[in-house]
Amino acid sequence: MKKLTGMLLYVVLMASQVVAQSKPTSSPQLSGFRELLSNIKATFTLPEGFKETTPPNNEKLPFQYGVENPDADCEIWFQVNSVKAEWQRHERDKADAVRQLINPDSLYIKTVEDEAAIMSSENNYIARNIPTYILDQYNADEGRSYLLALTDLPATKHYQYALLIALNKKRTGNIIMACLTNERGPYFFKTISKLKRCLKFSD
Repeated sequence: MKKLTGMLLYVVLMASQVVAQSKPTSSPQLSGFRELLSNIKATFTLPEGFKETTPPNNEKLPFQYGVENPDADCEIWFQVNSVKAEWQRHERDKADAVRQLINPDSLYIKTVEDEAAIMSSENNYIARNIPTYILDQYNADEGRSYLLALTDLPATKHYQYALLIALNKKRTGNIIMACLTNERGPYFFKTISKLKRCLKFSD
């Protein structure tokens, strides 16, 4: 009886270890990124096949989190910007006839275009508004994409091309994603399409 009880206890302990090992862990980087996203009511799940990497995080390219898919020769860097403080100032100062106020929901356009100019070769990029049916998959209100030919820079890890995706949630904030690759073929776009299933603004 004691032997049987001991065997059952061993099985239970081993099973608990398997369950513990199968639970997804959250790195400090991912936890910090999710905290930034919570400030703009958005969520993120690490896409299948990706692992964390280190993006540039400086004054010109302030990306806060990055993932890579070595099999697809692809990295994706994320930048999260809240506009709640800008909206508070906008509401406070809108009665001032002297000031020319900028709508805070348009700030993301200047941000992503400045970054596109830094990363691209002689401002060599194609900009397009993101269609509504794609915005709906992210639960975003508006957005733009920029296809770039990159300048050969250490900051962009000598990648040749990038697709910048900027998503905006009105009166809340925006997310800018830099998707970098050396090949602009169908596999690259299929890989980054996984973002639509892992990143979303809340209602």
